[in-house]
Formats: sequence, structure tokens, C-alpha cells
Amino acid sequence: VDADGTAALAQAYSQSQVTLTDRLEANLGAHLQHFALNGRTSVEPRASLRWALDPDQSLALGYGLHSQLDELSLYLSEQTVDGRTVQPNRDLDFSKAHHLTLAYQRRLGPQMRLVVEPYLQRLFDIPVVPGTSFSVVNFVTDYYLDDTFTNGGTGWNRGVDLTVERFLDRGYYWLATGSLSQSRYTGGDGVERNTRYSRGYVLDVLGGREIRLGRGARERLLGLNGRFTAMGGERRHPPDVAASARVGELVEDETRAFQDRYPAYLNLDFTVTWRTDRPAWSSEWALQLKNVLGRAQPEGYIYD
Repeated sequence: VDADGTAALAQAYSQSQVTLTDRLEANLGAHLQHFALNGRTSVEPRASLRWALDPDQSLALGYGLHSQLDELSLYLSEQTVDGRTVQPNRDLDFSKAHHLTLAYQRRLGPQMRLVVEPYLQRLFDIPVVPGTSFSVVNFVTDYYLDDTFTNGGTGWNRGVDLTVERFLDRGYYWLATGSLSQSRYTGGDGVERNTRYSRGYVLDVLGGREIRLGRGARERLLGLNGRFTAMGGERRHPPDVAASARVGELVEDETRAFQDRYPAYLNLDFTVTWRTDRPAWSSEWALQLKNVLGRAQPEGYIYD
């Protein structure tokens, strides 16, 4: 992209909280975005309702319309038509999505809580290239786009998140989160497929211990922390072996978009900290051990 100019994005919002009863609370609001480059405006209603079932548990339902500005380079991409330069994507609208969430929260004693959150998202007005599998929901910002786009793409995400948390007390804490999800999209060819990020599952467990050493002005704090993450592999296009051999570089088979995937992601980290506090200053030393399992994470594929 080689362009000069100014583009402004203005946002405004309003939010109100209404107590309906001693157990029922509503949040109502709206969010507005205006993109001065092409005059597009998005007005997005938001609402949620929270019901306190008893002092230890609650249920909440939320809805929101959300819009997102895409990469500025997409709007400014240029083509040459009949000897003149045009910007075919300058008038593209925001990408939009309806979000519907349900949240159940319960305290499991003074230091623990459980949260279960199923959700559904419906995507629409997503920029796509007509006649192809391409959609900006899968776009990775490492290359330039000069195709002609329309706001004809759709998609959906659905899943459930589970969180169990033990707050810091008596020197230790832990947090475990798990997610099961599916992510699908429809590109410019009208075919529904998995998105790049349809990993299927994510598990994240972290915890730590704080040990106080010494007393009074000589007190030190030793921290021992760890984190383990596991998730399904990111999806990718299969290679077109015959086409790659003809041109001598990797050619992806976009007719089978995101049917392949990288290996599952597994990672384990440890951190040890040593903290000293004084009336006028404090210091903290940390030793981080990254990727303790020594697991290689794939960057991508090239043609050999």
C-alpha cells in the first residue's frame, strides 16, 4: 500500500443499569461507530439480564450486535482499470456479528468459584472475494490484498467455556479454564467450511505458590508459578502437490480450504520470582522457563 491521507473512526456509547428487583438487574445500552473514509455508520444495541438465584449463584443472559473495522489496507487497495487507478473496496461496510451468551456462576466456598458460559455468534456482512473460498475471518496480516471484495460472507461460532478458580489465599492459587467450540464460515463461493481457528478445544491450567521468608524489614517473597496449555491445531489449506511442482513453490489447494491442520499445541511454562519490599523501593527478580516440554511449534510449510 502506497497512499497518503487521513481516515478517522469515531465511536460513542451509552449504558444504563436498572435494578428491577432485589435479585434481577438489567443492563441496556448502545454502541455507535462511524468510519469517515466512506461514511459507513453502525448502530449496535446491547442488553443483558442478571438474576441472582441466591447469595452464592447467579444466571445471566446477554445479547449484543458488534461491528469491526477491517484492515485499513483493504479499503485502500488499488487496481488499474482501463489505464486508471481505482479503489474497488473503499466503500466496504463493517464486519458484523450477533452475540448471544448465557453465564452461570456459583461460589464453591469462600475462595472458589465455578463459571459456565455457552455462547453463539452469527457473523454477517463479512468481506469475501466472489467465487472463491476467501473470507477476511481467516485473514492473517502478513500479505497484501488487491482483489475486489463484497460484504457477502457469513459465519458462526458456538461453544461453551468452563472456568474453575481458586483465589489467592494462604499463599497459593490456581485457575483452570476449558473450552469446546466450533467455528464455520461461508466464503465468496457460497460453501460452508471450518475457519482457520476452528481448533475444537482449549485447556489452560495455571497455578502458583507464594512463600514468605524472613520477618519484618527482612521479609522476602518467593513465588513459584506454572502454566500448561493444550489446544487443537490451527487449520490450513492442503498443498496442491502437482501445481507446486510445476511452479517450484508452495501452491495451496483453496478448493479444500482449511481441511488440513497443524499438530495439537502443547506448552508448559514455569516462573520463579524473588521479591523484596522496602519503604522507599521494591525489586523483583524472575526466572522464566519457557516451553519446558521442548515441543516444536510449526511455523508453516514451504516447497522443497
